[in-house]
Amino acid sequence: MKLYLVRHGNAVSPRGSLTEGDNDIVRPLSREGIDEVKRVAEFLKKNGTQVNTVYHSVRLRAKQTAEIIHDRLKVKKLLIERSGLSPDDPVKGTADFVEQQKDDVMLVGHMPFMGRLVSLLVTGEADRNVVAFPTGGVAILEKKRDQSWLIAGMIDPEIL
Repeated sequence: MKLYLVRHGNAVSPRGSLTEGDNDIVRPLSREGIDEVKRVAEFLKKNGTQVNTVYHSVRLRAKQTAEIIHDRLKVKKLLIERSGLSPDDPVKGTADFVEQQKDDVMLVGHMPFMGRLVSLLVTGEADRNVVAFPTGGVAILEKKRDQSWLIAGMIDPEIL
């Protein structure tokens, strides 16, 4: 099984107290963010990436990122909003959810959550920093036969 963990694309700069409270939920992708996510989506498509479901956080920039990738990959099933993928959410519940999946899946969320999830799955400790995660970046994890996870690849939109 492969797990594609996507950090949302670059978002517009916050204005005033936009990043405080629920207002951060509506911050959209910037033009640069849209372009970087399109590059990543095209790269994934050219490399035969297939997932049944794309889950995204409740924040607009993650939803927009997920929609772009979902459309480019022509995902046959669902695009689903999922709580628990926001920046400071605990990662244990999502890690448990991922462990139950049988098919390849994609999650679109935020830092530091995505980095902590990678760390927890790969090392068993969420607070170990094992991956650099640029905006629009993708960490590809693969579950081995012994049920452990390894980082199978990283995609950085800056090099595409």
